[in-house]
Amino acid sequence: MDVAGISAIAAASAAAIGVPAALLVGRWQLKGALAQAEQTGIAGVAAAQEAARAGIAQAESSYRAALDAVQAQANSTREQWVRGVQRDAYAAFLVATSQVRDASDRMQHEYGISEGATPNHAQNRADLRQAMISLRNAKAVVYLESDPFMRDLSYQFSLITELVSGCLESKVEMQEAEYALGRLCEPNPSDSTLRETAETFRDSLRELYQEVVTRSPDGDPRQGSAGLASEILTALDRVHASRNQLPESFPLPQSQLEALERVAFNGQVQMSKQIESWRSQQDEYEKLFIRAARMELGHMDDEDNVDE
Repeated sequence: MDVAGISAIAAASAAAIGVPAALLVGRWQLKGALAQAEQTGIAGVAAAQEAARAGIAQAESSYRAALDAVQAQANSTREQWVRGVQRDAYAAFLVATSQVRDASDRMQHEYGISEGATPNHAQNRADLRQAMISLRNAKAVVYLESDPFMRDLSYQFSLITELVSGCLESKVEMQEAEYALGRLCEPNPSDSTLRETAETFRDSLRELYQEVVTRSPDGDPRQGSAGLASEILTALDRVHASRNQLPESFPLPQSQLEALERVAFNGQVQMSKQIESWRSQQDEYEKLFIRAARMELGHMDDEDNVDE
């Protein structure tokens, strides 16, 4: 074999050996490329997952912030609504107490001017009763819309207002009863028997009154802890005896006969003193209620003064 042949065989052998090596290197390179691609893919997926989690967290944070803002706005709106309801309730209650006071004062004043029952007095009584109903309704709303302190304060304030008005109405009833009995004692040619019976009853009441003011000048002795003096008891028996002699047709109703007995027991003096005391308490409760209502509604500090 010549040199050229040997060289050709050697070259062919070398080429044959180089093919597997090239294939092996190519496979290694392919594996490296695949591994790198896999690592790159995993990193990409992880990055995508992290970005997704961050987006979800940001969305949840934004949602919570929006929800908190809506809740805060709702709470603020409700608080303003509650304060508005309370303000209206307190204002209506104060107006109602003022109307009761005005109605009772008007009844007392107009009776003092005219002395005697007139149709206007009947209207004044109706106005007072209607004002009392309005006061109770207003108090009920305060009970529903306020805290325990304001409920208790409204109860005390309305109670003292009703007591004052009740005393004034009772005082007017006593005055009307005296006026009516006095009219019956006036000369009456058509019914002298009625006049004489009325005079006897009036005289017994006056006797009782004299005994009462002598021994209890400050008011009704029945209100005290001590028993009635024997002189008062004797005079009271005469009143009951003369009252029992009144005919069934006697024009004064039972309520006025009872009012006349209260007059004889110095009831008007007692009522006047009680009214004066309760009036003072009524004024204090009004100031206290206004002050507490303003504080409840956030219109003043503890140190502010509402005396006007």
